[in-house]
Amino acid sequence: MPPNHHHDALLWMAPLLSGGGYSSESLGFALGLHNLTRLDGGLMAGVRQFGEPQDESFVEGLPKALIPPLRHLFGAGASQDAASGVVVCHSTPDAWVPSKFEGWDELEPCPPPTAAVSVGRTMFETDSVPREWVERCSRMDEVWVPTHFHAEAFAAAGVPRERLFVIGEPVDTAFFRPGRLKPMRLPPLPPPSTPPLTPTPPPPPPPPSGVSPELSPPPADPTPPLVGPTPPPPFRFLSVFKWEARKGWDALLAAYFSEFGADEPVELVVKTRPFYSSGDFETLVEAPAAECTVIVKTSIRSHFAT
Repeated sequence: MPPNHHHDALLWMAPLLSGGGYSSESLGFALGLHNLTRLDGGLMAGVRQFGEPQDESFVEGLPKALIPPLRHLFGAGASQDAASGVVVCHSTPDAWVPSKFEGWDELEPCPPPTAAVSVGRTMFETDSVPREWVERCSRMDEVWVPTHFHAEAFAAAGVPRERLFVIGEPVDTAFFRPGRLKPMRLPPLPPPSTPPLTPTPPPPPPPPSGVSPELSPPPADPTPPLVGPTPPPPFRFLSVFKWEARKGWDALLAAYFSEFGADEPVELVVKTRPFYSSGDFETLVEAPAAECTVIVKTSIRSHFAT
């Protein structure tokens, strides 16, 4: 923590149990907080779910080793005294008080009115920041961003530079260990609807009247089907994001459908999850595809994984 403030209570409010980027990052911070409290018995650190609803399927998939630390931190965060010191609001700024997401100001406002120091932990994946975010960040005592790039972008947008601090992203190296995992194999997609390479030959004409079928000349061999080399595996594009406007999924799909047709060996693999949106992703994809040509529309054969 930047050394501007010294308090015995630290409350981290984040979408820890929701899945997604903010969830993953906040879980890393939570694990670090748990380890810190074991070293410093005088520090009271806790966490609270904030900004997004809990995703039960995500919680069921959490590593078993993470459950005891989280149970301890959530228990500490439930104390009334937990919100009396430094409170970190770890989310996009539009979730901070006053939240644009209905119900959160009543359920779990961040920052809570009892906070001695209000900190915003956030980021934006471009070189600019929405004007509304600038106003919200400027009301915080401090704003923690993950890189110097973000600090420069937020400052250029109007956030007071003296309130910006670079706090790198945590990584749970016990969980993120690529060497002990196998790549996920995706099932092949069905081929696009295309006409056959060769037309089906018509049936042979009936024999002339008065001629025995046995004496008729044999029908000509149909044109043999074209046999070519085995096509190469498709080139796969991978995009991972929550289904929200901020991630630019509309620009992604418009670019993909404009560039590639159904007869090209490409696939778009999207790993996503709903974020205050429908979970019927294939229907959501149809609108951008409808703005392209009919030929391109037949290339909607993308994987969706949650």
